[in-house]
Amino acid sequence: MPCLAPARTCLPSEQGSAGPTRISSTIIVLTTSRVAKQHRIPVWSASALALLTLMCWLGLILQNLAGASAGPFPVRCVAGAFTLTGSGFARNAVYPTTTAQDAPETIARYGSWLGGDTAKGTVVTTWLAPVDHFFIMVAGYPASAHMLLAVDVVYSNGASRSFVLTADDPHETWRRLDFALPSAGQVEKFRIRAMDGSAAVNGWLGFSQPFIWPSGIEILGVPGSLLAALGVVCALATAVACFPRDHALDAPDA
Repeated sequence: MPCLAPARTCLPSEQGSAGPTRISSTIIVLTTSRVAKQHRIPVWSASALALLTLMCWLGLILQNLAGASAGPFPVRCVAGAFTLTGSGFARNAVYPTTTAQDAPETIARYGSWLGGDTAKGTVVTTWLAPVDHFFIMVAGYPASAHMLLAVDVVYSNGASRSFVLTADDPHETWRRLDFALPSAGQVEKFRIRAMDGSAAVNGWLGFSQPFIWPSGIEILGVPGSLLAALGVVCALATAVACFPRDHALDAPDA
């Protein structure tokens, strides 16, 4: 099943920050005007440097928010059509009270709780394009007896290996896991494999299609990390430009 349409990224102006932004801009203009007069540098250049410095911290803050919560920030699926082959699993088939506060809504999720704990089965996903690392949502009891959630990896030399995704049980909560493919540069393809071989109480598990969490967001098309780096440079430039030039460092009298 293909990845669902990602949520639209909201710009700061769409999140109710117009008032504080306008006030901050006014303070910056007034402050830089005074600094410019004192140090005899153009007002527009001082204001531009100050505004770019502000963008630095804004980009850094938003980038941290993107890594801490899905919020309005989109995730993207690992490349490749995503379908399941096998039996015993269905879309959103998890225990009814399973919480999903940390699960992106645009990512497909599957489970083996087909109205009870007695369902058994094994499924594999389609082969997916290699990535250095990916995220996957996990729920239920994949680490319990007769249960398995693994990553099958095929390398470019023809070798293949399987890796268990989790060593503990998230219970009735969707938990986000970060998995790095070993020797990712040599991986040709990978897939997810899930097995429910238990008919006991709590004999179910859930998993999602693999996805990539954003390392940063874009503001007006510019990555937040680039804004942060540019802002640091501008902050240093502002400090140099505003340093008093009419007071030379005199050597102390002998």
